[in-house]
Order: sequence, then structure tokens, then C-alpha cells
Amino acid sequence: MQRVVMMFGCLISLILTSCITVDQPEHPLNVTNNSHYSVINIDDTTVDPVFNSVVMLERNVLFSMDGDENTGTSIATGFVIKNSKSKKGKYSSIGLSVKHFCKSNGNRLKVIKQTSIDTTETFKGKVLHIDDAADLCVFRIYNTNGKFTPLKLAKELPEMGEKLSIIGAPLGNFPSKVTGFMVRRYPVDSNMIELSIPVTGGNSGSPVYNKRFEVIGILVGVHGRFPHASVALHSEAIKNLLKETKYLQN
Repeated sequence: MQRVVMMFGCLISLILTSCITVDQPEHPLNVTNNSHYSVINIDDTTVDPVFNSVVMLERNVLFSMDGDENTGTSIATGFVIKNSKSKKGKYSSIGLSVKHFCKSNGNRLKVIKQTSIDTTETFKGKVLHIDDAADLCVFRIYNTNGKFTPLKLAKELPEMGEKLSIIGAPLGNFPSKVTGFMVRRYPVDSNMIELSIPVTGGNSGSPVYNKRFEVIGILVGVHGRFPHASVALHSEAIKNLLKETKYLQN
């Protein structure tokens, strides 16, 4: 399997040098036709339905600079796959992201949902499960009251050349939609697929989905040799990794 350079969520207070520099739109909800960052306008009737499932995730981190300890915020993307209701009548949602952002079980997350052109809603989140080998993270969003639409994992992987999209938070610009194509699947014993979708820090954990709005993978990183390409953990692997857990059960 070819080397993959994983994208660590960029620090708001310190943009990591591994992040790709991109032209940022004036506002993450203004449609920009002259850029491959084709950003959603949520007040339009043609809003991509995947938008209602995707969130920007933030996690407090410590880092050293010039011998001093500093705090910052790491950014990634996640998406909802299940809503649930407790015996006490409280609603929560289960989401997926990447382990290299979530880091470890029990970590607290700030979950941000864009609700209109100029407003957001913030929820509390917590890491429930991580898979080190596959770079997969499962998290819970608390007190969601059915405000998220769960995404379905695709039954089949895309064909080579099939058009695919992601929605994420590149450098904190959320929600940003990028479109590309399926390039190839790595060897059968691999969990990864290669995409012609340009990404940068903050896109980690974005849902990769087809024209039927089915998730065919989770964006995990930039290609190790071709920075204009990216790599995702495919849906078959996700289902296999989660089938022994309770997180895909109704």
C-alpha cells in the first residue's frame, strides 16, 4: 500500500506547515463558481441533503513552541450515521470521524452545525470508540433532538471514474463542498481507496459520497506522492470494523 500522509486537523492558533494553502472564500456559505471549493448556499432550495448530516469538530490540544506549553484547537470534520433516544427521552446522535483527530476514547469534542447563512448551533460531543489500524473514530453528540439526518453507508464501492463529493471544514471554512472522481481501490487486502479530490487540513473525517448521497468512505488524508489527490477509508471496511459494535444497530 502506498504511503499516505495523514492530515492532522489544523490548529486555529497555529496553522501547521503540512496544510495546503488554498484561496479562502469570503464566507463559507457563499457559492463560489470560480473555485473547486464549490460551497453550499443553505438558503437555496438546491441544498445538498448531506449538509444536514455534517459537522465541524473541535478539540483542545496542547503543543510546545520555543520550550513553552501552549493550547490550541484542532479541527476536523464528522458526520452522523444514527440517531438514538434514551430511556429518559433524551436524543443523541452517533457520528464518524478519524482517529488521528479524536486521539483516544473519552476525549471531549465541540460539535458545530451551521444552521443558516450566519448562525451556528454548538453541541457537546464525546469520543466513544477508536480503531488505531484503520484511522476510524466513533463519537456521540448529546441533546440533538433529531436535528441531524443520518447518512447511509453505500452497499457497493464506486466504479473507477465515478463522480464523488465531500463536505468538510478545510482550514476551518465550513461547510465546503469539493467534487472529484474515484481513481482506484488499493489491493483487496487494503481498506483504502484513492480519489482525485483536493483536500487540506480540516477535511479529515469528511464523508465521501456518491450521487445517491450514500457514503462510500471517510476522508483520511492527502496522497503521499500526489498532493492533488486524497485517500479515504472505504464503506465496506467501515461496516466490517463496526459490525461487532452497537453503533450500526437500529
